[in-house]
Amino acid sequence: MLNRVFGITCALLLLSSCSYSNIKATVDPTDIGIGAKPTGMGKAFTAVTGDINNIFINPAGLSSLKAVELTSMYTNLLGDINYSLLGVSYPTSAGTFGIGYVGIQTGDVIVTGLDSSGRPIDIGSRIGYANNVLILSYGNTLERWARLWSPLNDMTMGLNVKLFSESFRGTGGQSAIGTDLDLGFTYKPRPYLTFGLLGKNFLHYESPIGGTLSWTNGTRESIPALLKLGAAMKFFGKDAPKQFRGQDVLGSIDLDLNPNGSYPSLLHMGVEWLPTEFLAIRAGLEQSYGGAGVNPATNNLTAGIGLKARNLSFDYAYRKDNVLSENSNHYVSISFKLRDFASPEKKAAPEEEKKKPAAVLTLKYSVPDVPDSHWAKPAVDYVLNEKILSMYPDGKFRPDKSITRADLAVMLVKSKFAGFPPQDTVTVSFKDVPSGHWARRMIGVAAGQGLLKGYPDKTFKPNNNTSVMDATYAFSRLGNLAPSKPTGGLYGNISETHFASGQIKAAKDKGMLDFIKTSDFPVNAPITRAQAAWMLYKLKN
Repeated sequence: MLNRVFGITCALLLLSSCSYSNIKATVDPTDIGIGAKPTGMGKAFTAVTGDINNIFINPAGLSSLKAVELTSMYTNLLGDINYSLLGVSYPTSAGTFGIGYVGIQTGDVIVTGLDSSGRPIDIGSRIGYANNVLILSYGNTLERWARLWSPLNDMTMGLNVKLFSESFRGTGGQSAIGTDLDLGFTYKPRPYLTFGLLGKNFLHYESPIGGTLSWTNGTRESIPALLKLGAAMKFFGKDAPKQFRGQDVLGSIDLDLNPNGSYPSLLHMGVEWLPTEFLAIRAGLEQSYGGAGVNPATNNLTAGIGLKARNLSFDYAYRKDNVLSENSNHYVSISFKLRDFASPEKKAAPEEEKKKPAAVLTLKYSVPDVPDSHWAKPAVDYVLNEKILSMYPDGKFRPDKSITRADLAVMLVKSKFAGFPPQDTVTVSFKDVPSGHWARRMIGVAAGQGLLKGYPDKTFKPNNNTSVMDATYAFSRLGNLAPSKPTGGLYGNISETHFASGQIKAAKDKGMLDFIKTSDFPVNAPITRAQAAWMLYKLKN
């Protein structure tokens, strides 16, 4: 099913641009160069995620970013052309936003003529050229629709809105503006394996919303379209199938498919090796169109390094151009992380404050059915921020909806592993949870970690509602809460000798049961999404 959808998407993106393949096309500045890190990897970056350079390549990868980041890059092309790049990312509760700028600028070039003796002379004219693109990016996960189709739980989507401007200065100068869109996807079937798809400048020529560069003299040009397919695999390191002395090794490959049939497909390959967390070594192969024609494609080698010190990163790359040696260039990028929402900086605190549990930084969400006055608002914000629960496609949270045992398994595993568990995590199978079940892996991991148990007949009953009692035990196991010695009856129906009194007392002391307003403990009552969110929120705070 996934292969079919992937193929249909590729076909649609190709067809959207084929009809104007013979129209005169302008130059997209992002085709010439990108950040130093992707350049060092041969520009094979369509399936690499969680990097601010995703703004300029595949916005779907932005969804993995957890920090406000800035990046910049500069190089000089052919000795006379300045190429610069700026970008900033900003994660929010509704996804990650980014803004980027890529610009090509030349200084004023002297126009010469010939005197009567044939010698060149300055005729007093100057010309210059500029080509700029402003990119507004957005990336987010598709987890909230996973109930409709389980693979969406591992997919992200991104969109770039691109504003182009191009100009010639000097005698007879002209300027042009235009707009286009990039649409990207990533699919991560394994923690160490990612596939990427990008439709670049996919708007049809002269479509109502863009796809065309319009000059002041009335000339109109298309903006070149491209379909990019990519894959990235982590061979060693965190979440990888193998470990080697704490080192990370990432490999990536891209294929560029041009809708103009006379242009060959281009291959990009790259590798990044991190011998330490402070140093990255990169190499790649990038194909480009060769010489005066386009066939065959030419192979260009790339290499680079990256240095990281706290929140500052420095990246350098060198690209050897085998077609035009003067265009072999050095690329330098500097990036800075301003604020990390995933792991906020710890500040010095008085001795008495150090004894308190660290508060979890939570971004506020606008949820129609969970207003600021709702008793569980902080807990709902927390689980949404940590992507443990998500809103429904209509934008609502449905706080009073009961959660199933499958829902609870997903909550427990996402909280324990801060996302998807490593591939080698032990799992347990149940005969009523088939291979196609949307939560099969999470259920198996939850059981394998001892957070939830199945039934004696080797079933899990994933669609059964979860009781308050079962949720209390499950979250207590997650937080390793030791049973507390009860001092008096906690609830009218729970005595000191009750088998669960110690566990209930421990949860109550943590504030996890503050939502119970009755004198009796609701043993068999189904727990709601808001109540489950509250229990987890208080457990973590």
